[in-house]
Amino acid sequence: MAGEPVEVGQYVTLARKALVNDPYLANAAIIGELTKLTLARSGHAYFTLTDSNGSIDCVFFGGNNSFISQEIKEGSKLVALGGIDVYVKTGRMQFKASRIQPVKSIGEMERIRQELIVKWREDGTMDRVRLEAPLIPKRLHIITGDGSAALADMERLIADRWPNFSYTVIPVLVQGSQAPGQIVRALKAAGKTADLIILGRGGGLTRRPLVI
Repeated sequence: MAGEPVEVGQYVTLARKALVNDPYLANAAIIGELTKLTLARSGHAYFTLTDSNGSIDCVFFGGNNSFISQEIKEGSKLVALGGIDVYVKTGRMQFKASRIQPVKSIGEMERIRQELIVKWREDGTMDRVRLEAPLIPKRLHIITGDGSAALADMERLIADRWPNFSYTVIPVLVQGSQAPGQIVRALKAAGKTADLIILGRGGGLTRRPLVI
């Protein structure tokens, strides 16, 4: 049975809070056809992703350059990383993107990934002994981009789930020619004391972190 009536704004605020605090909805990667795109003068991109089962309106604040530089146009198949949000004043649900990627690029990344898997199987990397992650790590090290969305997401999740939990952040470049060397050095340094290492890039769960 319904309770006492609440004001519309309060109800929508409660609905928004439930959605944005859901880890699966707040950190997601969605794929669909770009059926509508508006690049606003403000620099924000407004677009719609559609597939055979549904569609959702999306916004990418400051995202115009991402569409222009990657030559993404209506009709393209697109992966958007981000999370759900609700604009309380209108009750409008939308996907707030933090990154976009055309599917053609994803295909190239998958090819590279498969080549690495074959290489690692041949040199024995895939056969290395896998350590179990501790139930409650005592010395957690996070290796990721300084000030990145990935770090912000991990810090938010840690604060929400384990308040006052202590951890060490090792900032590195996560792309470009200098990134591999910095990441390797960070892993070696963290491996001396950490009982759990998280290596991540992108937007939190939008790019799944590698737990070592």
